[in-house]
Amino acid sequence: MATQKQGTDLKGYARNAEMLTAMKSIDARIGGYLEQSKLITDKLTTQDFALNQITSSADGTRETIAQALASGRADTLMQDIGASSATRSTG
Repeated sequence: MATQKQGTDLKGYARNAEMLTAMKSIDARIGGYLEQSKLITDKLTTQDFALNQITSSADGTRETIAQALASGRADTLMQDIGASSATRSTG
């Protein structure tokens, strides 16, 4: 029957104790990295949503300007842009 004896004194256990301590330290660091990656993912999701809203607003403004130029009616352009922006932000 094997006892898996590491040594006759504490020096025999030192190598394994150092390895265990290092592994626990690495485990703690990896846990920290995972938490940070979750936070970064949440921030990037929020930024993606905001950038998509900006893109949608810019597309709507471009469309409003194109329609005003095509119809030759630029006199109400600012009101049209404001109205379309309000519609996009609430809808």
